[in-house]
Amino acid sequence: EARRINLLITRMLESARIKNHAMQRRNNHVFSLSDAVTECALRYESLLYEQGVRLFSEVEDGLFVLAEENALKQAIGTILDNAGKYTPKGQSARISAYKKRKTVVIEVRSEGAGVSETERESIFNRFYRGDEGRAHIEGSYGLGLAIARNLIETMGGTIRCESDGESFTTFVISLPVARAPKKA
Repeated sequence: EARRINLLITRMLESARIKNHAMQRRNNHVFSLSDAVTECALRYESLLYEQGVRLFSEVEDGLFVLAEENALKQAIGTILDNAGKYTPKGQSARISAYKKRKTVVIEVRSEGAGVSETERESIFNRFYRGDEGRAHIEGSYGLGLAIARNLIETMGGTIRCESDGESFTTFVISLPVARAPKKA
């Protein structure tokens, strides 16, 4: 119980710090989004596999963004973690990254029950845990997606949830594209 309370307090403090813009653009630098997304996919592939979920990835090469790399990886990790929690065993999830005009898009799509239209309005609010089927997940406090949204918005990006409410959920992160750094 002490560990659960400690985790909750840590997540709340982190959320407050981000909300107060304590880290806004402080550590932004140009980095390879392609490498960062691939690294996240590799890190979560075995974790999801242990939960009975297969993770596929499709990442375009040569994508660069001006952002805070660790914060972006944290946001992606939160979404992949949710995919593991809410995707039924035997189903799959997919992470992809590609360039679309002047933005880089990261999508995490998972199979499962989906998210209703009314829930999509609330899913990024702090402490929102959705329906009873989602509320029982141990170690879940309804802070992860709120923190992920704050991180993404702090980096000048957007995040949204798409779903048919029945068979899939897709989280879409968009960030402004950056030029590749010049090689020394």
